[in-house]
Amino acid sequence: MRLDRERRERILDAVLEASRRRGSIDFSASELALAAGISRNLIHRYFGGSQALFDELIERECGRVQRRIKAALIECPEGPDEPWERARRVIAAYLASFDGHGVTLRKLVLEDDPSDPVARAVRTTRVTVARSLAEVLGAGTGREVMEELFGFSGFLLGLVRHDCVPPSGNDAVAALCMAACRDALRRAREREALSRLRAERLAASRGTVVSAGR
Repeated sequence: MRLDRERRERILDAVLEASRRRGSIDFSASELALAAGISRNLIHRYFGGSQALFDELIERECGRVQRRIKAALIECPEGPDEPWERARRVIAAYLASFDGHGVTLRKLVLEDDPSDPVARAVRTTRVTVARSLAEVLGAGTGREVMEELFGFSGFLLGLVRHDCVPPSGNDAVAALCMAACRDALRRAREREALSRLRAERLAASRGTVVSAGR
């Protein structure tokens, strides 16, 4: 089993590297086998087909992105004055995960009509970004906060789509990311306040109805 796992990893690495060199993930089955240095039969043996191979590739790469984000959290400085620096590091780690992948990982992650395994992997990665930012900013995990930060993670993928560099390497991109993150958190706070106000008014109106009915 260990040898099979190692062989699968070598095949995935070979395909990823071939995609980088080619600037495309549009491989025929024969081209895929040639890029991986194996026969088509082995691709079917280990993955069941080329589509399943690419599904596993994107799930693996998204897993690496998630681990990179979590590692950035561990390395972040602690302290009451550091939340936005920690947020910047989380964002930088996320965007840096796509740097150097050319069109390969970007196309897989940003496919308009992805397969279910890809869609789940990408969504899980976006949730990891949202939860990590909520944690470092002390924003809680309420619905409004998570929805806004999940939307912000989509904004970050938009930067990836347009081939922007990680914020740690570009002041303008860093400023844009942090401004967008602050806006997302501000909108979440406004929505939370509005929800509380509505709940208070509803409770007050119910109390008035009960009093009038006595």
